Amino acid sequence: MSTETVRVVLVAPISQERYFIPRRKRSIAWYAERSLAVADRFTPGAGIEILLYGSGHDGPAVARTELQPQSRASWVQEWATRPNMRRRLLADAVPRSRVEEFFDLTHESLIRSKPLPAAELIVKQVEAAGGAPTLVIFWLDGRSQAREILEVLHASRVENVFWQFFGDESVIDSLWREEKVHKGQFLPHVSFHFNTSWSVRKISKAFSRWHAPRGA
Repeated sequence: MSTETVRVVLVAPISQERYFIPRRKRSIAWYAERSLAVADRFTPGAGIEILLYGSGHDGPAVARTELQPQSRASWVQEWATRPNMRRRLLADAVPRSRVEEFFDLTHESLIRSKPLPAAELIVKQVEAAGGAPTLVIFWLDGRSQAREILEVLHASRVENVFWQFFGDESVIDSLWREEKVHKGQFLPHVSFHFNTSWSVRKISKAFSRWHAPRGA
């Protein structure tokens, strides 16, 4: 494997309360920890960028954050928990986490979380800056905007980014399967992992195949 630095970006939705229970499997904290392990697989000791997408106070919003191996606990506290989420009736509010400050977390806003702005932001960043090969681990939870995202990726000039989407097959737009995106047959730098199981090896496999000739 090449010793070239690989940038890893995790993109995650904020659309379900259960995503903010750190000890729970398939929470934001759970995926963040495993994405750190993916980054370490390619660049030992590396941190990752994490984009959270949802509804802001004035429309769709994307929060850009960074997670370093030594700052796991503080990052989870600020971005992967909602201390006021299940506050008892008439109980005093506690200081808000940064995710509670950044997003509109009312029920109506949560169900409108859409991933397209996050995909567009990554494309703009890389087109402007270039840089190291990038693995984008993109979590979709049902409101996948599949057609719009694939159109953006097809039209972009970005060549050094591999998009590894993942999500539960029961709720994901069938376009990901119909166009054989999950097999890399729509675009060579786009893959989809149906979330029957999630591991560092499985989520890295397609990127490793794509990156190998470039790093040879």
